[in-house]
Amino acid sequence: MPVNSLAEIATNELAAPPLPHTVAETGLSVDQIEQLMIKTLHTGELTGVMLADRVCLPYSLLEPLIERLRAEHLIEVRGTTGSGTAGYRYALTDLGRDRARQYLDINRYVGPAPVSLASYVAFMDTLRQDKELKASPAKVYEATLQAFAALDIPVGNTSSTAGIIGSERFERIRTLGGTMLSKSFDCGEGPAGAKANLYRLDIAVAAYVSPIPGSDGTRFGLAVVASGRDPTGPYATPRQCASTGALETKIVEKVRQITGG
Repeated sequence: MPVNSLAEIATNELAAPPLPHTVAETGLSVDQIEQLMIKTLHTGELTGVMLADRVCLPYSLLEPLIERLRAEHLIEVRGTTGSGTAGYRYALTDLGRDRARQYLDINRYVGPAPVSLASYVAFMDTLRQDKELKASPAKVYEATLQAFAALDIPVGNTSSTAGIIGSERFERIRTLGGTMLSKSFDCGEGPAGAKANLYRLDIAVAAYVSPIPGSDGTRFGLAVVASGRDPTGPYATPRQCASTGALETKIVEKVRQITGG
């Protein structure tokens, strides 16, 4: 099956990985989630729903942690935009801003809550499409790392022993690797043109490297998925964006260029 068949898969309303309902299900500690929330609020005031959207965790999971941070005088309520605490506008206190700077000095990552390698691989494997390359798995693995860097794809979950290179849920606006996002993703069209060039896209990429039995070559799998949301308007449910296959093709071509085939 060709790599660009991912576009067909993405438009079939493929279900996203199930959202965790408890802290334990996230695979993260309470401290890790709270630190991510504080760093996220360092960018500015957010409602409970918007904060949940930024860290990609349900508000019902965040609510008790928010109350704990309020009790510790790290965040405060500035107002409300609707009923319930999910509509409260949260902001850091002076103490919270000091704490955020401390956390950012240690780790500057701000974005979706990291997922466990097992959960990430299980979901991305449903999108996986394979190609056969002549180079050895070791060469392909190293070449894939170089290809990700060249195409501005950050590396997240990796396992050299399992042959997995993942870049889970990173954000881009307008361009990726020097190319307009609409070349790689189809989020629909609007009055101003391709929505992929206007939306904030959450993107996940996974590469799988494994030996071909009875051969010196490599089975090279790729999976790409994305969703987008208008960053200028009110909160809206993210829209699934279909892969055009262009990004997958660029990765494969780059890996072949580096390995010589």
